[in-house]
Amino acid sequence: MSDKRTERKWDREEVVILVVEYFRTKNLSSEEIQKTHQGISEFLRNREEMLTGVPVSDIFRNYAGIHMQSSRIRCLDSETQYSGMQGTKLQKEIVQEYLNNPDKITAEAEQIYEKYGKNNMTISYYNQNADQYFRDTVDVDMSECCDRFIKYVIPGGKIIDIGAGSGRDVKYFKDRGFDVEAIDASEELCRLATEYTGIHVQYEKIQDWSPSRVYDGIWANASLLHLGIDEIEEFICKVSDYLQTGGALYISIKKGINNGYDSNGRFFTSFSEENVQQIVAKSTAYEIAELWHTVDKMNRDEVQWLNLILKRIKK
Repeated sequence: MSDKRTERKWDREEVVILVVEYFRTKNLSSEEIQKTHQGISEFLRNREEMLTGVPVSDIFRNYAGIHMQSSRIRCLDSETQYSGMQGTKLQKEIVQEYLNNPDKITAEAEQIYEKYGKNNMTISYYNQNADQYFRDTVDVDMSECCDRFIKYVIPGGKIIDIGAGSGRDVKYFKDRGFDVEAIDASEELCRLATEYTGIHVQYEKIQDWSPSRVYDGIWANASLLHLGIDEIEEFICKVSDYLQTGGALYISIKKGINNGYDSNGRFFTSFSEENVQQIVAKSTAYEIAELWHTVDKMNRDEVQWLNLILKRIKK
């Protein structure tokens, strides 16, 4: 008997995601577009399971289906030379809505991503792959960035690691005499990092973090990139309340990535120097102490990192 969910029509939320991601990625390389299609498939399959409570079949909204529907949307784009496929009525309507008001439809897509839990999908990946992620990252040498950061933290000062992962950086700061706390949104990584460091790593999402104390340093290495751009801005602005005057906030973000889901179902946000300048301009609490770029410490050729240290200048 066939699974009716493999046959049902595409709904508005699905087509909005397809249209927005098509226009966002249409000028990228075929490899990057392929990764985006894989990410869309992962998201829509997870969405369906959330809505129905039933595992989807192997062919439901799989990569081939996403690629086919994206090709239909491409034929509706007047800037292309493609005309071999007929878009559906719903696709035509939403493409026209996008062309009339791209910001509105992009915002609708972001709401859909939020509705079905981009954070939950990302956290699920780290829980399911915690052991491998721990092994892959625990010995990565981050000493250059750590040492640049602790120049701005008083000796023995209080540091919190936001998104501690394997606990590698927690241990580095602890071994240098700092009073260290840590949080992570993955229960499994909290367990592994606690075992590794001997410091209790609190299970908590970044968005829910609201401490009762202030810190001399806040370290957010490769963690904010899983938030939306508005959430990143909100975090940077709010944590000034948790920093001592003269204290430092460190952030690192992958450069050159796409907004959206990767093939593993993890959500990523692209963040630039311009974004930094805009956020700092909105706040009187910080000055940019350092901003620099680094190659990937895990030797991934296509990955570079934006590193930022913000200094708390007034209360």
